[in-house]
Amino acid sequence: SWLKTFLAKIDEIREKSSGKSELVLLAVRYIKNHCLESLRLETVAEELAVSPNYLSTIIKKETGITFQQHMIQEKLNIARKLLDDT
Repeated sequence: SWLKTFLAKIDEIREKSSGKSELVLLAVRYIKNHCLESLRLETVAEELAVSPNYLSTIIKKETGITFQQHMIQEKLNIARKLLDDT
């Protein structure tokens, strides 16, 4: 729907103005889109063509939370949404 597209565009603009690097934005978006899979840091790093250690460090530095914390946060967001929809 147009509302979903509009809200996605707002999220995209907000992400770009957040001061985070493109790499971190891509990593966080990948986590968000794949968090219900058995996702590992190594998988995301390989997808973005960087080392797992570098990705882990830059995510923590720019967002203040670890890769694993991002995974937990996204799963909780999905759970909240499911509860809200019932």
